[in-house]
Amino acid sequence: MQLQRLTIERMRYGANKGKYECEVQFESDTSGSNVTMPLGDEVSRRLLAIVAEELMKASKEVAEALTNEVIAAPGKLLGSDDAHA
Repeated sequence: MQLQRLTIERMRYGANKGKYECEVQFESDTSGSNVTMPLGDEVSRRLLAIVAEELMKASKEVAEALTNEVIAAPGKLLGSDDAHA
């Protein structure tokens, strides 16, 4: 079986509001069918803890890239072709 999808979502309403729910989907190598398994809040939090450092690193990289774009092209943000407008 090969992992096809892993999702973690914080519930916004209902009995599990504020808790995380995780869903893991695998595809069978032989039949091609999918198997989906729900995982609860505790497992979701453990998975998030494992990837938290990489998520922070990626967030910082995105923020730096956006900042560099803003600094490099202020005219584009204002809808002007003149960068000094």
